[in-house]
Amino acid sequence: MSNILFTNIVVDVIIGIDLGSFHVVKDQPFKGIVNIPHVNDTDLHVIHFQHVVKNQDQNETNEDSGLRYGYWITHGSYYVVYNEGQELYEIFQEDDSVKYELAMKDYIERNMVSEYPKIDEGNRWGILSNKINWPLVKTIVFPKYRHGKEERFVFVDSSMTTWEENELLRRTLIKDGHYNSDNDGDNDGDNDKNRLFHYSPIKFKSKEAMRDDYKMEDFQDKSYYFNEIIIKQKFKGKEFNYIGELQYSYLNLILFGNYGSSLQWHSMIELVCRSSQVSKEFIGNLDNILSVELDLIPIEYRDVLINEKLWISLFTNDSFQKENLPKTHSMLIKCHIIEQDSSETQTLPQQDEESEEEEVISFNDGDEIGTVDYHRLDSSEDEDGPTIVGGIYYG
Repeated sequence: MSNILFTNIVVDVIIGIDLGSFHVVKDQPFKGIVNIPHVNDTDLHVIHFQHVVKNQDQNETNEDSGLRYGYWITHGSYYVVYNEGQELYEIFQEDDSVKYELAMKDYIERNMVSEYPKIDEGNRWGILSNKINWPLVKTIVFPKYRHGKEERFVFVDSSMTTWEENELLRRTLIKDGHYNSDNDGDNDGDNDKNRLFHYSPIKFKSKEAMRDDYKMEDFQDKSYYFNEIIIKQKFKGKEFNYIGELQYSYLNLILFGNYGSSLQWHSMIELVCRSSQVSKEFIGNLDNILSVELDLIPIEYRDVLINEKLWISLFTNDSFQKENLPKTHSMLIKCHIIEQDSSETQTLPQQDEESEEEEVISFNDGDEIGTVDYHRLDSSEDEDGPTIVGGIYYG
């Protein structure tokens, strides 16, 4: 069990723990969340915050405004303090276990704490996080993470970008003569400074993805890239870590509205679906997870964070795995992302030349062998500038 105690509530805030949330008003005698359960083997949870902004003209509150931020935590005893200078709630570990237990006992006796939500239909949090492990989280946020460090939490917010997005921006600034190395903003192991997700790069057009002697084969089927490069080299042969990163990017998408995490989630799904050689156990696990993930995506995220064109493409004619993802397919229909008969009749919409640029992949002989018209990070590599979204705000 883990517990999180609060010193005080300085500003009105929506406090969330995993998939549940509740509204706490300023100066309310709220002192924490207790009995956060052990889940799976990794015991990972997320506490997240969204400040409630008051409309001064109409004296009303807007619960959908403000930046979302929070902390991934593993088992431990924590307390939260409001930092007025940073204007955010900060989390700390409590080393004095006796002092902590006495304070928690007092708060419980005075009914000043909330229990972890008991109802989780279908064990959704367990399904959504069962392949994420703490070293994976730490190395995505802090690439120089030392496994002996004691910190058991990492900060995340809506505005964090990915390393790939940052590299695209850096290359553009260098090209334009505006690059300043002092502004790299890379993570150095300090929880106050992490501003990048170091997700595993998925580069469909890279040299390692398409071998010189097998360009046509590797373009049409990503099995070599998925199995030999990504799984064996990037993930050291551990398929469950691939799913863990996919889950982690998804949860950062829905809990924080993080755009870069949305791109990573889509890229990892696309790579699997465009690979013919994927183990039955792997694809079965993925099907269970994706069906739950899709069911929980808020409707308001669809336009900005969900790539419907990609889903339509993957479940029409462009995927090796569509028949092996029946639960995912059913949920896509339920969520109205694809149509009931999309596998037979749905085609990609015509591209608007004024609103979107077409990506054409050519080989040395100049023959065009395929096009895609949905966005992913590596599609901007050869463009004049990347698409960078600084953050998702609500309201």
